[in-house]
Amino acid sequence: MTIKRIRTIRFTFLCNTSERQLIIAIAEHLNRSQGDAIRFLIRTAVQELKTEPAKDQRKVTNSVEEIHV
Repeated sequence: MTIKRIRTIRFTFLCNTSERQLIIAIAEHLNRSQGDAIRFLIRTAVQELKTEPAKDQRKVTNSVEEIHV
């Protein structure tokens, strides 16, 4: 029997029009809600980060800025 976890914490963030359109497009592609699509992307990113070798000064390129992880 699977126990379903109830979500009680709300997390919101600001995005621009093109970012919102990307979220909508991903959600439609996955046939899921926008919230489910974001959760999917977060879980996928975490798994990717776990499989990469650790690098203290790794740079992640972003269209707006460089983020030092």
